[in-house]
Amino acid sequence: MKTTGYLNVNSRGTARFTKNRVGLDWNEIAIKVNIDIPDEFFERPVLEAKIEVDKELIPKPQPFDLILKSKDLIEESTGAKINFSVVPYEEDNKNVE
Repeated sequence: MKTTGYLNVNSRGTARFTKNRVGLDWNEIAIKVNIDIPDEFFERPVLEAKIEVDKELIPKPQPFDLILKSKDLIEESTGAKINFSVVPYEEDNKNVE
């Protein structure tokens, strides 16, 4: 983008930028400004991410006896009755984001 304009400054330090030269008050001056900014400066960046999970971080299944010990501890501490059962895994969460 290339453009030209005028920086109008007064003796009190107030400034304004105009595209065209304008009439000035007695205490103002106009400074011609040529601006040249590459078009790429105005392009929005595209953010990109890549996420990788190491296979070693996949949780390992817990032995069933550990689950039963947890059941006993929960029942002893809460007085609740808990029933665990083993069911086959079904992959039905294909649309989860």
